[in-house]
Amino acid sequence: MAFALKNPFGIRFKLVFLSSFLLVIPWLGYQYILEMEDYLARGQEQTVLGTAQALATALNERPELFNEGSYSPATRSEDLYVYPVYSPLSLVDGSLDDWGEYQQYEVQYDNRDFLRTTLNPARMYVDDDSLQFESMLGEYNGFLYAYFNVTDDKVVYRDQDALTVYRSDFLQISMLSKEGNDVTRYVIAPYQAEPIYPFRVNEDYTDPTYEERIIGQWYDTNFGYVVELRIPMEMLGDRLGFAVFDIDDPVNRSVNTVVATYRIDDAERLGSIRLPTPEIDRIVAGMGHNNSRIQVVDRSGRVLLTAGDIQSATGIQLTPIESGVPINKYWLYVQNKILDPLYYQLLTKPSNDFIDDLYSEVTRGGAHINSALNGTPLTQFRTLADTETRLLEAAHPILANNEVMGAVLVDQNMNGLRTFRNEAMEQLFNTIIAVMLIVVLGLFFFASRISSRIRGLRNQAESIIDDTGRVQNTIVPSGNSDEIGDLTRSFSNIVERLTQYTNYLENMSSRLSHELRTPVTVVRSSIENLGLTENNEESAVYIERAEEGINRL
Repeated sequence: MAFALKNPFGIRFKLVFLSSFLLVIPWLGYQYILEMEDYLARGQEQTVLGTAQALATALNERPELFNEGSYSPATRSEDLYVYPVYSPLSLVDGSLDDWGEYQQYEVQYDNRDFLRTTLNPARMYVDDDSLQFESMLGEYNGFLYAYFNVTDDKVVYRDQDALTVYRSDFLQISMLSKEGNDVTRYVIAPYQAEPIYPFRVNEDYTDPTYEERIIGQWYDTNFGYVVELRIPMEMLGDRLGFAVFDIDDPVNRSVNTVVATYRIDDAERLGSIRLPTPEIDRIVAGMGHNNSRIQVVDRSGRVLLTAGDIQSATGIQLTPIESGVPINKYWLYVQNKILDPLYYQLLTKPSNDFIDDLYSEVTRGGAHINSALNGTPLTQFRTLADTETRLLEAAHPILANNEVMGAVLVDQNMNGLRTFRNEAMEQLFNTIIAVMLIVVLGLFFFASRISSRIRGLRNQAESIIDDTGRVQNTIVPSGNSDEIGDLTRSFSNIVERLTQYTNYLENMSSRLSHELRTPVTVVRSSIENLGLTENNEESAVYIERAEEGINRL
């Protein structure tokens, strides 16, 4: 009897293995989503470039908008941006209420803006957040108005008997002369909360001289103090800077911290005075609600205007579709606690909590800007360092008299598109899991059913013949109409015929014995009769041999 080696891979395994090739279908779906994302990215790229082109067209042939003295706000830089104020501001009301909506343009300075001076040459306070201030500058009727809302954990005023002006908390004003060859410094160091008395000082803070043209008020707040002042515009040169000096020890009175609008105590590093460009503001405002961050730069790359912020400029707006079908709380739990953490091991969840350092200064740079300033529009994608955030940037030149005057920059982050892709991927993965579970369970049940029927047929076949070779059982024919049912009925028919043949062979000996007994008896009787007659000796021998043969039969 031949024995076949047992195959370790049964029908169930083979069916499941073959069904795994169904994964090519979700792979095709994944590739389709990636291609759709690329298609939408190209569409978003054309939209952003079209916005930049529309703004540049509105600014073309307007060279007066790009005068060197006309600039608009940036968030953080050494340059100081002056906004137009359309009504006089009170300097003696003890509050900032009259600044009203202008306060939305204030700029904050903190430990990132520390300044090392001769009064604190070795002091390092990068992690010192005890001193910071918000500042805002405005221009009205030929005067520069400014306020400094200072947060100081301990305010130390000038001693009543002190002749020096640098051994207490004070505000320093540094400005470049109109001739551009000398820096003039003014110090505001009051004895108490009172109207300010500015003093012009030398570089080493000696020889203080009262400056009557600068007026204002110093008053206390719950978090420190506020300084409001007014300076005639005619006093100002091209550069200006403010610095807040902090002293915490009323006995020692050494400078502890300095936070300034400029980084280095040098004439070249003082901020330029940037006056607003209301015409550009109005033109850009007409392009509002486009979900982009818009900037206008001059031919030197300096930012003239910024509208919008890159964190909210997602480009694509996704509105959730209300299906009207309540979501099962158990499915929601599985989705949030099990599936989403698993999916986002592969996917990247976009975040709006990012900082683009490239936009933190007053000037802009980049291949797309250089191309636009050379007269060629360009778009580019850029990935922020240490993040997965991608930015789409477009630049279009602004022309006047066939000369490039500047460029319009329109930027969007790709978080909207990334969110769209993630949602599509989640739906695809959910569908894949549901379909694969149904298919695998169905195939497993189907294979188990087939395997069970085949094992039953095998067990019946093994129990047909006993150890002596006799047929003792039969195969029960199946009532199923499939191939295994046909095979069972065929085996049942074969076993039935084999049983009949075996019975025939088993009964053949008795039938042969019966068939042989009668002729043997006749022959025997005939031989016996021959023996009774006279015979010669030779015939007796033949008769004896015939009797022996009959006996053997």
